Amino acid sequence: MNHHAYEEEAVQIADDETKPLLPIELVEEIFCRLPVKLLLQLQCMCKRWNSLISDPDFVKKHLRMAKASQNHHHLFMLQNNGFTCTHITSVFNTLSQSQTPLPLPHNLNTDDFSRCSGDCNGIICFTIRDSYPVLWNPSTRQYSVIPPVENSFPPPIRYSFDKFTPHTRRRMSVQANFYSFGYDNTTHKYKIVAISFIRKPPTPKTSIYTLGSDPTDCSWRAIHDFPKRCSNTLPKTGLFLSGTVNWLAGELFSLDLATETYQKLLLPTSRGKGSLTLGVLKDFLCIFDCNDRGTDIWMMMEFGNKESWHILYTIPSIAVQHSIANVLYISEDEQFLMQHDDTGQCQLGVYHSRNYTSNILELQHRAYTDPVVYMESLISPCSLAIVNYLLKMNS
Repeated sequence: MNHHAYEEEAVQIADDETKPLLPIELVEEIFCRLPVKLLLQLQCMCKRWNSLISDPDFVKKHLRMAKASQNHHHLFMLQNNGFTCTHITSVFNTLSQSQTPLPLPHNLNTDDFSRCSGDCNGIICFTIRDSYPVLWNPSTRQYSVIPPVENSFPPPIRYSFDKFTPHTRRRMSVQANFYSFGYDNTTHKYKIVAISFIRKPPTPKTSIYTLGSDPTDCSWRAIHDFPKRCSNTLPKTGLFLSGTVNWLAGELFSLDLATETYQKLLLPTSRGKGSLTLGVLKDFLCIFDCNDRGTDIWMMMEFGNKESWHILYTIPSIAVQHSIANVLYISEDEQFLMQHDDTGQCQLGVYHSRNYTSNILELQHRAYTDPVVYMESLISPCSLAIVNYLLKMNS
């Protein structure tokens, strides 16, 4: 059933006292399959529907359905005309410039954004001017600005919340901050991880910001340093998967968000001599090995209570026009959305595994950050960040 049919059926079961109502369980089953845009409209129709759609259990159920359905997945990019999104089925079916502009969060413009810091459960994390992490839900258009990492690295720097610029500046000791975003499955709380590089000594420090209802959690706190053996290789943004954040920085490291400890993971032993890129596909950690033959896609899978690397896909070099930097998505019929990097700018292509052909996507504008494939979600970033930073700055 398409979205228009769902909408017609939803109107028919409106909360009208003069008409018999469907059982609320059946209404819930219908609603959890609807797109977020339509659900936001239905919330305004009656109190009963508003209560159902706002219920945390329904939000979680809708998220589970969105994960399992390609119909709820979108391609997100930051371009020179602002945010754009494209339905993932449109990417594979039309290969055209079918991008939908998304309004920027209030009082922000494209010049404010430094980089995308990942996504989790429909919420995209990006960074404003290398300082402020911002959580944004493209489906609901809600966002929340998080205070910058406040490591105890002397000298301190104070920030003005409104203009995103320092109003008291001293000699900076932090060389760079790289944020990552994930979800702790044990406490059911979202966490932002900051890797900070300081000039002296050149050691990557790790801080975590927990989003939750407990005010004592809503602050940055230092944990174990990022492994020193990677101090000469910036790990930058980590990838979230199943309660962990993962970096490929010469070696492969994983941060468990529950225990907040690092562990080293082994790389594929029989990989080629090409460049390696870390990714996540179909809820598996992946290594993209770009070599002379093409691109081998290694996936870490569990067999007999033991995790190991296996090559599940190979994209032959003869089938693509440019070297592959990353594979962003695999469709239900095993088409591959690829990101190329040998043109000096972000370029996307689609590889058709069944006929061994590829196409370059025709994009209207140049992308300024790495593209992200996100799923529709009703989760509100505002409810995650229950902290009033303005009050904190004035206290």
